[in-house]
Parts: sequence; C-alpha cells; structure tokens
Amino acid sequence: MTKDQILAALPGLSHEDQAVIASVASHLCKGRTGAIGQPATQLGATVYEALGAALASPVPYATFAASKWGRAFDAKVLPLGKWFDSKLPGWDKNKVGQMALLRMLFELLSQDLLKRSVPTNMGTMVSNLGQIPRIFDQAFPNYIESGLGPFILKKFGM
Repeated sequence: MTKDQILAALPGLSHEDQAVIASVASHLCKGRTGAIGQPATQLGATVYEALGAALASPVPYATFAASKWGRAFDAKVLPLGKWFDSKLPGWDKNKVGQMALLRMLFELLSQDLLKRSVPTNMGTMVSNLGQIPRIFDQAFPNYIESGLGPFILKKFGM
C-alpha cells in the first residue's frame, strides 16, 4: 500500500482506529521499530499502571497492546485525562497522589461492574473508562458541581 492510499483511507476509519494509527505512527516517528512496549503518552502509562495494580494484573503492556482493547487504549485514555484536567485541575501534580486516586477509582469501577455481573479484566475496565466521572460522582456526590474537587485532591497529597 502506498502512502497516498493510506492517507486516502484514513478519513473513512473510525475515530478509535485513527487514534490507534496515530499512536503507532508516533511510536515509529520516535525511532522505535520494535513492538510497542509503552502507551503513547505519560497519561496512558500511568492509567495502565493503575489499572494493572487495581486488578492485580501482571500483563505487560506489549502483550495488552496486541489485544482488541490494547489497540484502542490510548483513544480511551484521552477523554479520561481531559475530564480530570477540566474537573480536577492539578490532579496530576504528583505521581503518587495521581496513582492513589486512579487506583481508588478503578477499584470502585471494578466493584460497580461486579455488581452488574460484568467480569472485571483489563478489557472490560478499558471499555468502561468513560464511566469514571459517574463513579467519581457516586463516591463523592456533588463535589465537582460544588467546586469541592480540590478537597478530594488534598486527601491524595495534591
């Protein structure tokens, strides 16, 4: 397939597929030619680490990246990061606090999925990352709307 054929096909792809292609292209542009060993962004790496810890999942990212959910992971993480940035500014001030907050929310998400008889694994958790705002609101009702988000962050050392 030529470069022009690839470029012509891109607009017809889903947003999720375009994000995966962008991730791989970014990976290759950085001079890496082997398998993807890390998510495309620092946020992706942090989210993957927190997900793995919440699930006690030792799956290496390179293995996960080859799966259906791994190929869509970076596209799922981006809206989550935007939500945190807009609703909880400074949530990523320090790595320890960020990991603690993410792990707590992912454990709550896992419990929520189990209550609905949905098995929790890396794939189902990734597909439900969009539920984190709802999970946060359940854990801390009306904190975001009331502007009390910074109080939650203080509990996590941020």
